[in-house]
Amino acid sequence: MKLPRTPNRWTERLLIDDAFDAYLEWRDESAEVWHAYKRWTGAPAREARRKFWAYRAALEREEHAARVYGRLVSGLEAPERNEKRFSRRAGGRLTAWAAPKPSTP
Repeated sequence: MKLPRTPNRWTERLLIDDAFDAYLEWRDESAEVWHAYKRWTGAPAREARRKFWAYRAALEREEHAARVYGRLVSGLEAPERNEKRFSRRAGGRLTAWAAPKPSTP
């Protein structure tokens, strides 16, 4: 038997803290994208390829951070519909993954 989730001030506060941390991480990654872009566009031809791949890596990190933040915020908006699980990896970074959806016969 699955019991309904009950709101709890402690767990809500933890979710808000995690969402805020994820927002700050996304902001940092966004700033890094702009720095990497400026380094790429200002690089001499012999370094352009390496700077481009550094820029692409920064974009991927920013996209991941945005996805984590978005999933956390959507969980705050509708916790009863939230099927996401979050965990902290080494270094304290949040990782989001979606729980598998039940199959329909």
